[in-house]
Amino acid sequence: MKTFGDRLESMRGELSQKKFAASLGVPINTYTNWVRGIREPSMSAIINLSTRLGVTADWLIGIDKRPPPDCSTSKVADLKKAIITLLKEY
Repeated sequence: MKTFGDRLESMRGELSQKKFAASLGVPINTYTNWVRGIREPSMSAIINLSTRLGVTADWLIGIDKRPPPDCSTSKVADLKKAIITLLKEY
């Protein structure tokens, strides 16, 4: 059974843990403590994470077992870069 840390790590894609933690707005030590199961995130952190990652809080904490849609952070970052590039051209 996947833990919160496993699910969070699965969303990281090819980003380093440090860059992924920064993209989530949390310090690297907080992120690694979550992944290792040393600490649990607060409710507000779970809401923030699920919003930023585009997944439900139920999936993130393991209530919903269905896999989330394919919206890895690296794909979202690539899309944001493409949108910014297009906007700069116009």
